[in-house]
Amino acid sequence: MTKQLFKNLNHKIKPFYVRITVPIVRIIEGIRDLYLCGSVLTRERPGNVEGATAYGPSWYWALNEMFKDAEFTEEDSFVDVGCGEGRVLAWLINKNFPGQITGIEKDPDVGAIARNWMERRPNEKTKLIEGDAMEQSYKGYTIIYIFRPFNEEFFERLILRIESQLTHPIRLI
Repeated sequence: MTKQLFKNLNHKIKPFYVRITVPIVRIIEGIRDLYLCGSVLTRERPGNVEGATAYGPSWYWALNEMFKDAEFTEEDSFVDVGCGEGRVLAWLINKNFPGQITGIEKDPDVGAIARNWMERRPNEKTKLIEGDAMEQSYKGYTIIYIFRPFNEEFFERLILRIESQLTHPIRLI
């Protein structure tokens, strides 16, 4: 009886909780965007290029958790495949990532947002490639970050392409 009551209560509370917390988290993340790169990068939108799913940024709290124990060196080269508006790039700059940072974005409208904030806050270690992820070379990267930008078929092809180019160990995130 108690389990059923809890399950019913949870079923009613969870949608309310999500409706309240998600906008609050977006506001907090947007404030952090403003601090790091001078513009808000929390927009969600449908993907409008081949193989893309909906665009949604990585959350700062998730980046902090994923990389909390990571050690980086000047020899590391990080690429965010499907970087969108560049939130991960901004986070890495803020964390003083010691190596090279690259973002790849095919959608010119989304890439323009990343390019604009990057021009306002230049960093010699950071670059944006506006082009197709399937046409890039991944030979020089030691860390490859991919956050749900692609449908399954495109993702599988991309992983095969990356694997075919690599001659050294990488961290795939």
